[in-house]
Amino acid sequence: MIGLEPFRQTLVGRHRMEGARGAGDPATLTVWSTRPVLVPGLGRSIAVQGELSAGGLCDRCPVQGRVTFDRWAPLAVSYDLELSLADGTACRLHGRRRRDLAGLLAAASTVRADLLDAGGRRLSEFELRLDYRKAIAEKLW
Repeated sequence: MIGLEPFRQTLVGRHRMEGARGAGDPATLTVWSTRPVLVPGLGRSIAVQGELSAGGLCDRCPVQGRVTFDRWAPLAVSYDLELSLADGTACRLHGRRRRDLAGLLAAASTVRADLLDAGGRRLSEFELRLDYRKAIAEKLW
């Protein structure tokens, strides 16, 4: 029998509203779910839920959607999440880790994403990195 294990990712970084200049505002995306223990994480998709905080845009906004693991490039992952902003605007967050081997560590841990409204207009662009601090701290304590 195949069991389930918890899946949790926290990504931190910045987002920049469309048309804005500068480095952008802080952003955090956390997603969680369960996934099969004995089946490798290749070439499949899991349903996730979570929350997105992005300075000047949303604070702990619930998200839900899918995280898909690429079959042939195991470090390549895509995110397709839906959410509603506080003003009721329905949005989708589409993100992907790069598939190239140049800068393998950065590619494996960096997600570039766009937040699009229902009409497909980009509201903000995100650059997020996997946040290992909490996982490491849990192992140390």
